[in-house]
Amino acid sequence: MADELLFFATLLLIPSIVALYQILVKVDIVKTWLGCGLLAVVIPINIFLDIILGRLVYPVYDIELSLDIYKLVLSIYYGGMHLVAIVFSAATIILCLIIRRSVIGKPVAYLGFMVGILDLIGAYPWLIGTSVVFVSQLLFAAWFVMLGLRMIRLKVAEG
Repeated sequence: MADELLFFATLLLIPSIVALYQILVKVDIVKTWLGCGLLAVVIPINIFLDIILGRLVYPVYDIELSLDIYKLVLSIYYGGMHLVAIVFSAATIILCLIIRRSVIGKPVAYLGFMVGILDLIGAYPWLIGTSVVFVSQLLFAAWFVMLGLRMIRLKVAEG
């Protein structure tokens, strides 16, 4: 199920980025372009990583791969996940510089700063272990939920 969740979570980034852009561009256009652009860059990378993950999980036409090919595929997958975590970290921190001055509010921004730092730490699972990676990914998801709920409340308040 992880590959399906990754696929749909990645696709849902598209409307999320558009909505976030519409709110933040009024505060700082340059940082908004940079932060939202970094999030947008992650979309095709995540789709590619999802294809790799799916290939590792599900057999494709009974094609057998050698051990060396599996090593290559796994190294590409984990290298890609490392890159995505670093990009998410940078995007989160940049966006939170704007969010704290926007109508979204400081609590979301301060949690986002912490999440951005944890994402950077979580980008190195071979150094920190899986439990810290799990915590960083869980808080990243929680921050996105908090951000989304705050944006929905703002939209409802507008009418």
